[in-house]
Amino acid sequence: MKQTPEITILLVDDSRTIRHQIKSILAKRGFRILEAENGSAAIRIAHREKPDIALMDVQMPLMNGFQCCAQMKSDPDLKHIRVIMVTSENGYANLSQAYKMGCNDYINKPVVETELLEKLNKVVRFVRIARTAKNTISEKRKRLETDD
Repeated sequence: MKQTPEITILLVDDSRTIRHQIKSILAKRGFRILEAENGSAAIRIAHREKPDIALMDVQMPLMNGFQCCAQMKSDPDLKHIRVIMVTSENGYANLSQAYKMGCNDYINKPVVETELLEKLNKVVRFVRIARTAKNTISEKRKRLETDD
């Protein structure tokens, strides 16, 4: 799956080792990669950089992944970010909580490269379709305004 730099991914994990592992998988595919070590930093970076996708751990200091996901999804400027939880917190209760907070998918640690890329590819396709639709609507509005 070769990607172009137009897709920006925010890695959110308090473990530098996990961020490095995931970054090494993504870097060779051409994504633009941002990093945050907790949910609070992720929110600040997301406001500034407007990433397309967040890969987010659950257990982090200051603001956990559930709280961060919920805050992103309730913020009009950030709700477009597709969130994939990447966590060792497995089980139905955690999975259910993640989806209630607005996450779009869920991956268990340890991260398996093929699973990460498969789930990420689905989200990337969605992001590209949404962009195309937004651009089409914008172009049609401009044409209608100039036709008046």
